[in-house]
Amino acid sequence: EMSDRLSRKKVLRLHLPFYALGCLLRPLALSPLGVLLTDMLAKSAFVGIHIPMWHRLYSKGGRKGPLVYGTALEMAVCVYKALTAIVLAVVFAVMVPYTGFVVAFVLAAVLGMFYFWI
Repeated sequence: EMSDRLSRKKVLRLHLPFYALGCLLRPLALSPLGVLLTDMLAKSAFVGIHIPMWHRLYSKGGRKGPLVYGTALEMAVCVYKALTAIVLAVVFAVMVPYTGFVVAFVLAAVLGMFYFWI
């Protein structure tokens, strides 16, 4: 329903800052309540970010065939995750674990900004 009332860009602009903030605050959450709150913030914003992606999947998938579009989307996501995992493996190999942990979440916040190109 949200994608019907608002444009995809507006939905992304609404949720993306909260997602980045949740990723940046995660390493600072030292108590169980802090972990719960930052995780709740990031995951609720993550769902909001995926609303335009689902809208695009079903609108374009109807024209080109949902199986073809869905498969291409999943392949792109797999390549993206593999490259990110390689970068993070290098980061953790060279840095102290907590610093690597902070770099991982900062990288997640920065990579989350690529959703603006949807």
